[in-house]
Amino acid sequence: MSSGRWNLLRIGMCCVVVLGLLVISGCGGDKGTNGGNGSLSGTVFKANSPYPVSGVYVSCAGASATTDINGGYVLEGLPLGSQTLSATKDDYEYFSTTVNITGAVTQDIFIVSSKGGGGNVGEG
Repeated sequence: MSSGRWNLLRIGMCCVVVLGLLVISGCGGDKGTNGGNGSLSGTVFKANSPYPVSGVYVSCAGASATTDINGGYVLEGLPLGSQTLSATKDDYEYFSTTVNITGAVTQDIFIVSSKGGGGNVGEG
């Protein structure tokens, strides 16, 4: 085998070894900013109504998002297990509940307006 082919073979073998080590160590995957592998998504609604609420600050285990125009939120990179989910927005009561992150979890939130229209804070 010529020295040129031998060098190419050595380079190829080194690349395979490096890629294998990256996969084994977990450096090849994105686990989010919190190092977890769970996610939480859902929609925030005004309590006792079908109306979504935009601009709600939602947080869980150090991850946070603000709901979009359709009330939707997504939190990624969450550690697995029992976590506290909270939601807050001006003119609404503070919301907090415990969720069990087991992978990709969906959790809708129902928040109560502090300006009337009442209802119970619940979860879906």
